[in-house]
Amino acid sequence: MKKMTKFAAIVAAFAVIACVALTPAFAAKEAAKETSEATADYPRSLLTESLKTVGETVHGTVQTVGDTVKVTSQTFTGQPEKAPEIVATPVREGTKTFSKAVVDTVETPRRAGRKTSE
Repeated sequence: MKKMTKFAAIVAAFAVIACVALTPAFAAKEAAKETSEATADYPRSLLTESLKTVGETVHGTVQTVGDTVKVTSQTFTGQPEKAPEIVATPVREGTKTFSKAVVDTVETPRRAGRKTSE
């Protein structure tokens, strides 16, 4: 009976050691799987973020053109005080659109990486 208890204690000790030793290995395997999935998702996220930046830039450009046409029509329909805005509007709005596009272009890889790591 004493040998059986000693054997059971040794088996239990090996089981505990195996669990302690293998748990990090399984966790590392799961982390590696998540990392590889995130890495595979990065190009898709980068494309999505890039298209979003392009879409916002196109929207800003269309908005600038629309605002310029509006100011031009106001100038020719009895509001001559709006004449300086014909030049100022596209410069001001174009600068905003351009600066936002540059910032978004620089930030796109970081945002794509953040989305894949979530």
